[in-house]
Amino acid sequence: MDSLYRRLLDFTRDGVYRYTFEDGVVLFANQGLVDILDLDCRAEALVGRPLTELLVYTEKEGTVRESLAKTGEIHGFEYHFKTRKGEDRWVLHDSFVTLDPASGERVVEAIVKDITARKLAEQELEKHGSLLAAEVAERTGELVEAGKSLRQEIEHRKRAGQRLEAALGMLAKSNRELQQFAYVASHDLQEPLRKIVAFGERLRRKAGRGLSEDAREDLERMQDAARRMQALISDLLLYSRVTTRGPEFASVDMNEVVRVVLSDLEPRIEETGARVEVGRLPVLDADEVRMRELMQNLISNAVKFHRDSVAPVVRVRSEASDPEAEDGGRCTLFVEDNGIGFEEGQAEQMFGVFQRLHGRGVYEGTGIGLAICRRIAESHGGTIRAAGRPGEGATFAVELPVSQGGDGEEAAGTGLVRG
Repeated sequence: MDSLYRRLLDFTRDGVYRYTFEDGVVLFANQGLVDILDLDCRAEALVGRPLTELLVYTEKEGTVRESLAKTGEIHGFEYHFKTRKGEDRWVLHDSFVTLDPASGERVVEAIVKDITARKLAEQELEKHGSLLAAEVAERTGELVEAGKSLRQEIEHRKRAGQRLEAALGMLAKSNRELQQFAYVASHDLQEPLRKIVAFGERLRRKAGRGLSEDAREDLERMQDAARRMQALISDLLLYSRVTTRGPEFASVDMNEVVRVVLSDLEPRIEETGARVEVGRLPVLDADEVRMRELMQNLISNAVKFHRDSVAPVVRVRSEASDPEAEDGGRCTLFVEDNGIGFEEGQAEQMFGVFQRLHGRGVYEGTGIGLAICRRIAESHGGTIRAAGRPGEGATFAVELPVSQGGDGEEAAGTGLVRG
């Protein structure tokens, strides 16, 4: 038999076989028949064996033979049998009688389709049919009662919605007041710090030579502490605005965003001897200022957390998912480095506020940058995750929708962005 024809027959789930009309000996069978009969062998093993060895007829065996003897063919004939393992099977049988060109004897060409699942389902329906009417009546009564409860629930939720709307109004007012307070507080806190730094610098210039070594060190520590406090207040203000001001979405070319960020970081990049490789990046519906802050934090961290005596290598790239979707799908921005990396269990910890994996004396920073990155990603309907290994580098992946649409408006309504 042609191998392609054989492969086609083995591909179908229906059982295709040929057997002698007189004694029912199998002359050919495909794998589909083996599966229907639930036998543990290949189709070739059935050749030469009578059908009575392969299954247990429970009904209509004689009817099949009689019909073939009278008309020479059968169409859509259903019958039941048991496999040699005792499992019930129902099949839909089609066959016709022909003469074997080689031997001249009558043979039967047959196809059977396994309809066991359908028959079992029909039996199950019949079994439960008598209970259906009573159950429908019972369920109808329950639905009537449920309808009453539902009306009560709707009224309850309506009142709850009204209370929620009032609470949201109060929350919006509170956010506005918080934003105003954060601005005033940061301004009032920054001013004395600026004076500490300025007067400290003036003192160093005027009396620096007259101060002892210990005094000069104390003065330097005082100025460093004031500068750190300035950075901390600035970052805290940044973080507080994340929850009080919505994003301003527009078409943002991330290639241009990264170009500006790299320009701002150029002194640090030159100082560390870093190499930054940038692939082609997408155009997103996003807040450009937030995207710049996001990429600035991620790239500056990749440059900052480098290994001793190893020049930083930073790769910025993107991957699209489902770009054929009506809304443009989503994309993931990757920032990868060859730096110090981190332990697997620290991946989530680093996104918390004031979470530092290293002492302040080792790496500068306030421990708020990645928390701001997460807020920015979430405000755009996205996520951020991190992966890394100690001494092998880290990868930060920011998944964002390409087009904001309804999701972006909903995200903006939460106010979860930096402003």
